[in-house]
Amino acid sequence: MRTFLRTASALVTAVALAHCSPPAPTGDAGDVVTPPTDAVAADAREASVAMPSRAGAECADDMACNGLTCETAVAGGFCSGTCTNNASQANEQMQCGGTGATCLTSGDGAEANSFCTKACRATGMVGASTGCRPGFVCSGLWASHAMGRPDAPGCLAFCSADSQCAMGERCNTRTGSCGAMGSNPALLADGSACVIPARGAASPCRGICFRVVTGGTMGVCGSLVDLAVARECPDSPADFSVLAPMSGDNLGYCLFRQCDATRCCPNGLVCEGTDGMGACTIDDPMDPNIACGAATDGGVRDGGAEAGAPADAGSPADAGSPVDASVPVDVAVGG
Repeated sequence: MRTFLRTASALVTAVALAHCSPPAPTGDAGDVVTPPTDAVAADAREASVAMPSRAGAECADDMACNGLTCETAVAGGFCSGTCTNNASQANEQMQCGGTGATCLTSGDGAEANSFCTKACRATGMVGASTGCRPGFVCSGLWASHAMGRPDAPGCLAFCSADSQCAMGERCNTRTGSCGAMGSNPALLADGSACVIPARGAASPCRGICFRVVTGGTMGVCGSLVDLAVARECPDSPADFSVLAPMSGDNLGYCLFRQCDATRCCPNGLVCEGTDGMGACTIDDPMDPNIACGAATDGGVRDGGAEAGAPADAGSPADAGSPVDASVPVDVAVGG
């Protein structure tokens, strides 16, 4: 069965890619171990690295991918395959068919999932060329890694318009995924409290209900942004700062509403931070709260029709497959 990580919202969802040779064994230093008597095989591997990879390229079938798999669920097709994350880019290129490829990894340790894609240049600047084709974001999936350290960046399917989806599909610009429907403005706005959705159900948010406290049942609604396309958050941009690593990763999160008191936050959230500068999030006993004082604007700041509404405890939400944009995700950026 072929499945592909179509959207960055499925950061910690398993990726299963078939029809790819197993990676070469590695030594303690991460270098490829080549038996000394296998000089012919070693020469073949070196030659394969010198050739351009088809990872991330458009395709109609596997024949166009030079040993990789054509993922046709992505608009235009996408050459990819399984791989194992490695400190050596040369090793990753060898696994992924040649130069210009990388093994993009979501998660860490036993939870890590990796796949071959095109290497890219993540700058975090609107309009800057990344090397990814339209409908893809350049990211190291930083929010899925400990301390927010991104992997070597690669191109990940992430739409910003319906034209970047397969015929008959619509782009959900809050999640970067293509599907039967786009974003629903009647749902909870970014920064609102939400109930972590059950597997297979629809999100209560316009974007994604993120679990920001480990093991919690409540989350915060947020949207994903391709920083090469836009720098502002879709709901009340003046009250949000896009979360992204200083390294220049192009995948940003619109998640925590800025606040100077808990009274400024939507119902169900508290203002955590110091010196009157905080973020509306789930209460974490390990972090200080900014006391309920007089809000500078008299209450909840305007973030859309649903910004101040409590999450519906009965609302279903989605924790489905890698192709589904409503997957609840544990992010390493919350309080």
